[in-house]
Amino acid sequence: MASSTSTVSSIPSTSKFKAFRRMGWGLLVVLLILAIADIYIFRNAYTYDLGTEKGARGGIIGQWAQLDRSFEGTDPDRIEYAILGDSQSLDAFRPDMMADELGMEDEQVFNFSVTGGKPTDIAYTYRQYIERLPNLQHIILVVNEHQFNNADSAKDPKFKFHATLRQRIQAMDRDNYGELLTGWVFRSFGMRTEWQSLVGRYRSGELPVNPAAFPGGIQPMTWSAPADRTADFAMQVADRWFKDWQMDGVYTHTFDQLVSDIHDDGIELTIVQLPRTDLFEQQVRSKYAAEQQAYFDHIRSIASASSVEFTVMDAITTGVTIDSFRDTNHVNPHGAEQLSRYAADRWWR
Repeated sequence: MASSTSTVSSIPSTSKFKAFRRMGWGLLVVLLILAIADIYIFRNAYTYDLGTEKGARGGIIGQWAQLDRSFEGTDPDRIEYAILGDSQSLDAFRPDMMADELGMEDEQVFNFSVTGGKPTDIAYTYRQYIERLPNLQHIILVVNEHQFNNADSAKDPKFKFHATLRQRIQAMDRDNYGELLTGWVFRSFGMRTEWQSLVGRYRSGELPVNPAAFPGGIQPMTWSAPADRTADFAMQVADRWFKDWQMDGVYTHTFDQLVSDIHDDGIELTIVQLPRTDLFEQQVRSKYAAEQQAYFDHIRSIASASSVEFTVMDAITTGVTIDSFRDTNHVNPHGAEQLSRYAADRWWR
């Protein structure tokens, strides 16, 4: 009787164990699927490639997919000269024009600039491609004040997409540390606003256009409304650039490290600030002179430490006028030709 009772009582325990084991395996499979999706989908720029008729500027994360398409269409061994920066350098430095000025082939020059590019974005781009550029000789790194305002770094979707753990720690405060840490472990969580928006577009029937790769980098913008070349627009841009100005932070620290890394990699580097319209410069001088001076002082200090040239390009020297701009701080195709040929002749000839 004792033996029979023991056998009967063991049945529920065995069933519970098997049920627990099945649940454990199921949970493991779910976690594995989530991990694979996180690595291959949510950390992949192609997932966020909106691909509108506006080209890469239709998607702030997807622009890295468009940059990658352009790069894949080149022979990396032939790239000797590169540009790193943001939308200003994307519009201003055209690889075909710079190559023509120097009498070389277009594929020898590549523009790695990205829209809204902050130092963290520029450093991420550099890391993505530098190992595949065995013959890269010279980089023009374009900077401006907005790249060094660290006030809202943790809110930038580009930062959430690619920031390293170290960069996230530098951007943390008591309000955002959970968001940044969880977003580093699970990019699906960190990028939820972006992919949810993309899903919404698909559900509404708005499918990506997937424009052809633009040679030499991301396609520049060539036109803006006339209202974008006014004093009012200049004021709006300047106020946005300097809002809650905070010089110390992850953007500044990343820039410092990037300059050091490029120097240590044996690549000749020139740091450049592009010309802007007088309308814009007047707004900055009148409202944000102290902030701009702090920015200048820092760039010059870092450039000097690595024996790198830092040049503030001005309108008179480069020959650009108000008619060279599509808005108060981005040039149009005419201005691009002026600046591209000037820069190629000055630093790359």
